[in-house]
Amino acid sequence: SAGLMFKEEDRARLIEQGVDYLYISVEQHSQYQKMLSSRVSNVLRDDSLNGRERREIVSGICSKLVDDAMENTSAESLSSLFEVGDTIAQIASEEGDAAFSCLLNMSGHDFYTATHMMNVSIGCGLLARAVRPGDTEFASAMIRAGLVHDLGKADISAELLNKEGKLSEDEFASIKEHPMAGVRILRELNITDPIAIEVTRDHHEHLKGTGYPRG
Repeated sequence: SAGLMFKEEDRARLIEQGVDYLYISVEQHSQYQKMLSSRVSNVLRDDSLNGRERREIVSGICSKLVDDAMENTSAESLSSLFEVGDTIAQIASEEGDAAFSCLLNMSGHDFYTATHMMNVSIGCGLLARAVRPGDTEFASAMIRAGLVHDLGKADISAELLNKEGKLSEDEFASIKEHPMAGVRILRELNITDPIAIEVTRDHHEHLKGTGYPRG
């Protein structure tokens, strides 16, 4: 029921009854996203969990939030993602690189878009900490940028994104549109953070000028 905390004993009881999924009304979806983002902090600070357990739980939460943002880009979905980024940056500033080592490469060789975006965000955080030690605000901005950098792939069909083998020229041309599509989505949602926009736009550019979309 609305307003009631969903507890571990509730989950265990439902599993015992053979219930695998809970359906959440559209009206409550934003509250659900906020609940997920708040759980990240609790999980990362839970000493009763080992590193693998933390990775799996945080990976599941972040993948769900990224999926939501890809399927239904809204100010609310991006707000939840940004809250996760800020939480991770804050915990890392308090606890050091151990917080990052717990999360980085949590997917192994899984290049699923949501997991990839989470891994990129953690890599951005590590880079930010290396170039500007102690600058939590910059680390937060970089982590947030990593979490949304591939948002433009929401405009590309799953069949094309998951295609095995070489892409045709037309298919690759479609793929190359995703950075600017991501920028358009951010601007439509009034996201003006220059770091998020720059990383989204330029993450496929090369120093030699052979990248895209601007060469």
